[in-house]
This record gives sequence, C-alpha cells and structure tokens, in this order.
Amino acid sequence: MMKSTILFLLLAAQLLVAQGDQGKLLTVAESSEWRATGLHADVITFVERLAKSSSVVQLTEMGKSFEGRSMPLMILANPPISTPAEAKASGKLVVYAQGGIHSGECCGKEALQMLAREIASNPDHPLLKHLVILLAPIYNPDGNERVRKNNRPGQDGPVDGMGQRATAEGYDLNRDNTKLDSPEAQSLSRVMNTWDPLLVIDTHTTNGSYHQNTLTFDGPVNPAGDARIIDFVRETYLPAISKSVEAETGYKTTFYGNSNRDKTKWTTYEGRPRFGTRARGIRGIVSILTEAYKYAPYKDRILCTKAIVDHLFRYAAEHRDTFTRLVGKVRTDTVAKGHAPKPDDKVAVRAEIARIPKNIMIHGWVEKVPEGATGRRARTRPTKEKKTYEMEHWGAYKATHSVTRPFAYAYPASLTGLTAKLKQHGIPVAVAPSGVTVSAEVYKIDTITRARRPFQKHVMVTLGVSKSVVPAHPLESDILIVRTAHPLGNLIVYLLEPEAEDGLAAWNVLDDALSEGGAFPVVRVMKPIGK
Repeated sequence: MMKSTILFLLLAAQLLVAQGDQGKLLTVAESSEWRATGLHADVITFVERLAKSSSVVQLTEMGKSFEGRSMPLMILANPPISTPAEAKASGKLVVYAQGGIHSGECCGKEALQMLAREIASNPDHPLLKHLVILLAPIYNPDGNERVRKNNRPGQDGPVDGMGQRATAEGYDLNRDNTKLDSPEAQSLSRVMNTWDPLLVIDTHTTNGSYHQNTLTFDGPVNPAGDARIIDFVRETYLPAISKSVEAETGYKTTFYGNSNRDKTKWTTYEGRPRFGTRARGIRGIVSILTEAYKYAPYKDRILCTKAIVDHLFRYAAEHRDTFTRLVGKVRTDTVAKGHAPKPDDKVAVRAEIARIPKNIMIHGWVEKVPEGATGRRARTRPTKEKKTYEMEHWGAYKATHSVTRPFAYAYPASLTGLTAKLKQHGIPVAVAPSGVTVSAEVYKIDTITRARRPFQKHVMVTLGVSKSVVPAHPLESDILIVRTAHPLGNLIVYLLEPEAEDGLAAWNVLDDALSEGGAFPVVRVMKPIGK
C-alpha cells in the first residue's frame, strides 16, 4: 500500500512538472527551463492534448515523413474548420506558419506550440475573427529525432541537444522547393495547393555575422515573382512588423543578411526558388522567412520567434483586405497575361543580387581579433562595445535573363516524370486537342553542362539553347499542354524554360530527353489553341 501510494505521488509530481504549477500545458522547452527541445512524441502529445482541450483547434496531418512519422497540422479557427473547402467558404484569410524545417534550428517548433496554446486558450481570440491559422510545428520530424549536442556548434542552446539539419534521406528541405524530391516537401506543396494560404511563414535559426538583433527576416526577392508583392513585403510589411515587435517586446529585428569584412555591405542569401520563401514568391503569395539569431539565448530566440509570428498574423488580420486585394490582383493579372501573351511581357529565369538604394543600419559591435590568437582563431570577435554600422543593402535580385510568356507549353505524354512533377506543384496538365494547328517556338540544345559535384542527390544541368520558330503545323497525338493562363503562370514559365537556373530541366527531370544538337522536348505555343 505504501509503495503504491508513493508511486502515485511520484507520477502526479511528474505530471505537474509537465503541465506547470497551474496545470498549464507546457512545451518541452518551457518544462525543462529552456534546456531542451521536444522530440516528435512530445510534439504529438502536445498538439493532441491542445486539440482535445479547445474547440478552436482541429488536428490533422500534412503527410508522413520518409520514416513514416506524422507531420501534424493544427487548424485554428472559430467557428471550427476542418477542410480547405470550409476555410474558403468562411471568407477569412488563410495563413500558415511552420517550424523545424532544419531540426537543429528548433526555436520555431517550440514557439509555434506556445502560440497555438495562447490562441486556443481564448476561443474569442481576436486573430480568429479574421484568420484561419495553419500551424505545422515539426516539418522535419525524422531529422528532429537525431539529437546530438553538437548538431549546431556554437549555438546558444538547447544545452541538452537538438536534431539535425537534414531529413532521414539526407535532404535539406529548404533546397527542395522546386524539385520536390522528399515526401515532406511534397506534403507541404499539397498544403499550399489545397488550403491556399496567402501568407506563409517559415521559421529558422541563423548564425553568420555578429549583430544585436535577436531575429532577422526576409521576403520574396526572385524577379520571376510579382514586383508588387516583393515591394509590399520589403517596403511596408516587414518594416511595420519590426517596429511593433520592438515596441512590445524590446527585441530588435532587421532584414536578413551577412556583412563583408569591412562592414560596408549587408547581403541577403540566394534568390533561387529551391529556397521556400523565394519559391512561394513566384507562386504569387506573401512569403516570410524568420531567422532567430544563433548567438542569442535559446529562450529569447523562442520568445522572439513567437512574437514575430504573432505580429505577422496580427498585421495580416488587420490588413486582410490588403492581402486579399494584392494577391487577387496579381493572380487575375497573371491569368489575363496567359490568355493574351504580349511581346513585352517577360518572366525572369535567371537573376543576380542587386543593391537596394537605401542603406541599412546594422546595430553591431566593435570587433577585434582576440589577443594571442593565431591561425584559424585569428578572426575578429565581438567586444562588449556596441557600434552601429551604415551599410549598402544588397537585399534584392534583378533579372539577368528573361523570356516572353507563351500561351502554353506542349510536350510528349511519354514524359511522365515531368507531368508528375508539375502536378505536385499544383499545375494542371491537359491533353492537347487533336488535329489543332499551332505556331510554336522550339529550342535547340547547343550545350549541356553538368555540375562537377552532386548537390542534394542531383548533378545539376545548365543548358545553352537557341530558339527557332516552327511554321504552323498540326499537333501530333499524345501531346500534353500546360496553359500559362493560370494563377501559377509565372511558376509554370520558370519551371519549364530550359535556361531557368532552378527549373525542372536543371534538376534532371528531363535528362533522358536531352542531347546536344537535339530539340528541347518542351515547346512554346505562342497563340491560343482552344480550351
């Protein structure tokens, strides 16, 4: 009797620790006093209990990971919503945020659980008046389970260890937004295609240059996307969020970047759509990257990530008509351009980094080489003396090669891998009308250059091509077409053009159909060919 009583008390004590002094549902980060991060089972337990305790939380899954783990998706809405059709019928703005894309960068995973709990605790939460909120706290569940203390060397916590960057297959999910090799990336693409969020937030942890900001952020930059969305995010949305977060929490934030040695340039990362925030910009939606600062304390990284996602949602709720009109106008215009292509309507397929005219102020530190340091250790380190640097802001991209938008693309039905990949992106593929006469542009493949080393299990391809016009002729049988009169019209052009630096040809989807001197298997149909 005594032993059973003691066992009961011990179990009760453990439960109270997990729930907090007031019986509050806690994340692993909170219950460990910011020493640890949750395993997959911890996250599943948390979201399941939250869904059971709140009428505004519905729990589903995005899909399964490579090793078969569930990728949970929380749907927060009042009245409750369970399906994309219900979300659309609600008339509310659908927004999405994810954590744990790189599992060592675990502050987003913890922050999104905390934010979900905060919203769920108040069925009349103001965000739910105007938003349907989708939260995916653990996008890379397999990588999350491979916990080691040195997975992120130099990162300030969690001291008990964290997951790895890659998936169980070895994929970096933030390089898998064009090729969609992994089941995880394919699951995310299904969410984009079915739920159609107009705002997508991807939470990370960064390192790089030393500065005083707890978090940096960025938006869409690839010029294949619509300039109106790029400008709105860079000039209006993110500056407003930075001000409101600092005013409420004291946390400083700024645009993502790294400085050169003499602190004169602040440069963002690559603009190619293998990166999720860049890819979703080409889809024509508002896409945000957040990067909590590696050298900031783990607790602060979590709280700042939670704050910025919360403020991004608040702004979207308050300015929901702006989001709806902006994205709606971009989509309407894109469809119209596809119906009646014009010679001066061009889509960028290659780009290079560009300077933003206005300089950026970066709050940093005076940096010095530690006394006596030699060799690799003879690098500058921040002192305790603060210093603000005015730098050129290299945070944009400009087109270096663009193509005119065709009415459609046509290719043989035998290219089944291409069809599958387009459908994964949510792009409709149709059977070409039989016997229809078309005027087309055909690319001749002049050169094929393959990368010296594999990247993400691919040997990337760069094609040199020349274009010629084929006289009007009847379409052959077994031809498929992809019309550009679609909300994803810019993405369609980017994926199917042979010279696109991150297009499907570059990622080996068409390798079996490529030969120097031969024709590129996808042709450009320049005039309407019927419905």
